[in-house]
Amino acid sequence: MENLENLIRCDSENLPEHLLGIAFRINRERNQYHSGIFIRYDRQNYIFHFTGEGQKVFLDPPIENDWFFFKTMNNVKFFIPSVFAHFRRIKRMSKPDYFYFYGGGLFDQNGNYQDNKGMPNYMTCVGFCLAALKHSLRGIDFIKFDDWPVGVVKGKPSGFVNNFYTKNIAPNFPEITIEKFSTAVRRITPLEYISAAYSDKIPVPKSFVDNNKDTVKTEIKNRIDNWQDKS
Repeated sequence: MENLENLIRCDSENLPEHLLGIAFRINRERNQYHSGIFIRYDRQNYIFHFTGEGQKVFLDPPIENDWFFFKTMNNVKFFIPSVFAHFRRIKRMSKPDYFYFYGGGLFDQNGNYQDNKGMPNYMTCVGFCLAALKHSLRGIDFIKFDDWPVGVVKGKPSGFVNNFYTKNIAPNFPEITIEKFSTAVRRITPLEYISAAYSDKIPVPKSFVDNNKDTVKTEIKNRIDNWQDKS
């Protein structure tokens, strides 16, 4: 049996019958770059994720020898049949769009996206995972997302957020001002997301993630030769 305290390959079969974990993917250039949720249901492994290429959500078995890894969540218990059914409803009902955006929304029991601030369904792969997990965590956030800075996206040019707002938000959601929209513009990276899985408590604060990232990087490097952190 795999040691559930460590990073585990998502195509492993040496696992309990039912399991859930925080997943991330390494691409062929060995850069950590994508996030998902690992779920094992009736001895079958799946990756639940949103790539941002169109509005499609995926709930598929991992490809053998693909570099998807997961880490179980410490001290968090799930009723996996219920979670798996919820993920299937999300896959059927949700139509997310991609942007560096998350303000605490969730996918409700019917698989529809809900945000109590009236924000649109924009998210990254990490934001999608946070919204998908929140219902199963009984409304508790996995990550204390509002610890992350808002209003700008690291590595993007000046005016990036304003241009996106003008083109995509203002015409379709005229009730949302640029000021309101900016309060949920944030990026939580896949490395930060997987680092949060090592916490014993939720929601996981940014301070824990920042203090734990180097340990997680070391574990990734021990599993993947020539891995480069470009998050």
